[in-house]
Amino acid sequence: WDLEFPKLEGEGIILDGTVDVGDGSIEYIYSGEGVTAAAYTDYCNKLKEAGFKLHGTENKNPYGTQNIFGQYLNEDTGVTLYVYYSPYEYAAAQGVKDTLASIRVVAASTKTVTLPDKEILDDTAYKKGSYEQVVDYSMITSLKFEYESKSWGLSYVLTLTDGSFIIFDGGAGLGSTDKADNMWNVLKKLQAQVLGEGTTQKIHIRAWLLTHEHMDHFTIFKTFVEKYGSSVQLDYFLFNATSVAENFNSGNPEADIRNNMANLIQKAGFKYIKVHTGQTFYFGNCKIEILHTHEDTYPKHLEYFNNSTTVYKTTFKHGNKESDCIWLGDLERIGGRRLRAMWGEKLKAEAVQIAHHGGNGVDDQVYRLIDPDIIWWPTSSGRYTSSINQKNDKYWANRVNWAFSHDIPNVDIIIMADVFDYTMMFDATGPQIDDVFDIKSGEKKSFNGTSLIDKR
Repeated sequence: WDLEFPKLEGEGIILDGTVDVGDGSIEYIYSGEGVTAAAYTDYCNKLKEAGFKLHGTENKNPYGTQNIFGQYLNEDTGVTLYVYYSPYEYAAAQGVKDTLASIRVVAASTKTVTLPDKEILDDTAYKKGSYEQVVDYSMITSLKFEYESKSWGLSYVLTLTDGSFIIFDGGAGLGSTDKADNMWNVLKKLQAQVLGEGTTQKIHIRAWLLTHEHMDHFTIFKTFVEKYGSSVQLDYFLFNATSVAENFNSGNPEADIRNNMANLIQKAGFKYIKVHTGQTFYFGNCKIEILHTHEDTYPKHLEYFNNSTTVYKTTFKHGNKESDCIWLGDLERIGGRRLRAMWGEKLKAEAVQIAHHGGNGVDDQVYRLIDPDIIWWPTSSGRYTSSINQKNDKYWANRVNWAFSHDIPNVDIIIMADVFDYTMMFDATGPQIDDVFDIKSGEKKSFNGTSLIDKR
């Protein structure tokens, strides 16, 4: 690790712990009565005096919270520091007792991490609406999986107004290329929808986002890159790999992507950005915010590898209308408590992806705070029908499924992921929930009560 940088010091401030957080990065966690927003600011000024410059802009008090985030770089030494302050101000109200009000410093070197280009940190085009538009709508597509066989997983494709893409995860497919081929075919269909049949434009994936390193989430990403990497333009891979130390006793860790990153980069030419809580990226008419990473876990350890999930929030912008969605990956209850304690009611969003396919994910309080209109549920229709009517089930996750299916009043629509490549459009009027269609056939699909559910 590169440790040549000023350390945080001051009255009432203690170094509570350090964690190897992967990719040659080490996290310092400072706690105590002296940990305040003023101490954060003083420390950042100390960094500037030592030759560090702010990379991008400081994310101060997002959504009116007390949280502050900033990335600093010393160009002479190559040391980069991601510094953030969170008092976890909603912990008491949310009944969360295992968080730690803290200032955290994630130290790394540009020899081991790649900083995001400043152009994707700049919100100017997004705010002004000066991004390219071939059409006046965006889309979210839920890729179809056969959950009763061996190709389960999670994969969503976001199509932007210029015909480029943001992709989440990928799914399993047992390492074969059949599902990678399906991903390719879906991207071609979506591209033709925006750019017209017969387009020869290269598929442009602005960013592929990985929530965590489990095979039912990364396999198709890996096989797609190996087979189609030279045939597409893939700009960025957003992810936060864990370390060997973090993975120890975390249940069922995997490290296939981390161990093969150099080979995958060679095949597709993307930049791997190790993301951190509080970062915001802009790609055309889509904003991506990082709400949680495994770097938030301390003073707990992962306990269960699903808690290494990075939680993303995406927002489509069409004129003055913004449509947002929170993507929970496979986040479990420790991570869910971090979300509740850090963001509280600010988690409110128009849509949510159900955590861990509806089993052993986050608690129902997370969904109540998000209070979604649209639910993307990456599981089978059979799972839906068997787990949503058990309010008093012995299995706590089924009680959560009952809650968001029956007890959150604003839910309008629930979309499964096992029958069609369900696609929804978003435009200046919002989500077109009554016109969900299959991107493969182009046919509008009716609500059927099992895979496309109307809750209004």
